[in-house]
Amino acid sequence: MSRPLSQGLVPLLMLGLCAGSGGAATATPSPEATRIITVNSHVSNRQIALNQPVRIEFTTMPRQVANIDIETVVGNSLLVNSSWRLLGRPSVVEHEKTKTITIGVALLPRTVGSLALPQIPVSWLQGDQAAEFGVVTVANGVLVGSETKDLPKETAGVAGFPWGAHLADLKTTRIADNLIEYLADRAIARPQPGLELIFRGGDLSEAVVAAPGLTIEQARESFFSRWGLPQIEEPNSISWILGWTRITATTPGGDATGVKLTIAREDILAKQNQTAVKDTVFDVLDGARTPPAQVETEEQAKERRKHEAEEFLKMQKQAPTPKAEEPVRKP
Repeated sequence: MSRPLSQGLVPLLMLGLCAGSGGAATATPSPEATRIITVNSHVSNRQIALNQPVRIEFTTMPRQVANIDIETVVGNSLLVNSSWRLLGRPSVVEHEKTKTITIGVALLPRTVGSLALPQIPVSWLQGDQAAEFGVVTVANGVLVGSETKDLPKETAGVAGFPWGAHLADLKTTRIADNLIEYLADRAIARPQPGLELIFRGGDLSEAVVAAPGLTIEQARESFFSRWGLPQIEEPNSISWILGWTRITATTPGGDATGVKLTIAREDILAKQNQTAVKDTVFDVLDGARTPPAQVETEEQAKERRKHEAEEFLKMQKQAPTPKAEEPVRKP
C-alpha cells in the first residue's frame, strides 16, 4: 500500500481548501498563465468509486532546467486540491539511455461526479508549462470486492450526529452538559460508552470509537466489507479514505488487545486550521484587527465573583453608620 506524505504537513497545506467546494484554490498555475503541453500519458481508470485510487503515469522530454527536484515539484502541486488527494509520494524515473523522464502519481477523489484530473506543472522543462489528463467519473459509492455499495453513514456523521454540527445546539437538546469535557483547543462529548465526539471551533470534526475487546485481525474482515480495501497500512494502523472522511483503526501493539477507530472530516479540520492561521498570523501581519479578548475560564470567573463579594463586604463595613433621627417633641 502507498504510504502518505508527512501527516503533519497535510493540515497546513490544506489551508486554502473550502469544505464541499469544487473550485477551491490549487497549487496548479491558472490555464491563462500556463501553456498546456501534450505528453505520453496513461490514466489507470476513467470510472471509479469514491474509495478507488487513480494512477497517472506520463513521460516528458529530458530535463531542460537543472537543479529541479521533480518529485517535490509534482508532490507540492498536488497536495492542495479540492477534488483530489495525493496518495503516497510521486515516483520519478530518469531513463539512462533516452534521458526522458517518467512520473507516476496515485490520487484519491475527494468528492463524486465528473472531476477533472489536476494539471501538473513540468517546471523541469523550459517555459511555464503543464500537463493535463482529462476527466474521471466518480460514482456515489464505495467499491467492496467487485461490487459498488452505497456510501457508509460515517461519511455524513457518527451515531446520528452530523459532521459540522454545532455543540451549542446539541448540548441543549441531545448531550447533557455534564457529559462534555472542555479543553483549551477542543471539547469532547461522551454521549454513550465507547464514543467520543470531538468539537473544534464548536463544530463536530472528529469522533473516536473504542472497542477494547477486539483485535485488528478479528475486525479486519468486517471493516473491509464496510469500507473496502484500505488505502494506507502501517504497523498497528490501517486507514481508509472515503472522500473527505478519513477512518483510522489503531491497536496498542504487542499482545495487548483493543481497537480504536478515529474518524475525521478533513474538510472541516482544514477550514478550522485556516481560521486559526488567519486569526493568529495573517491578521497580525495585516494589522486587520486588535487581538481578541481572552475568554474567562470557569475558575477565573469564580475567583472574580469571590473578589467582588469581598470588596462589597469591605465597602459595607467602611461605610459610616447613619445617625438615628431624634424624635420630634411636641410643645
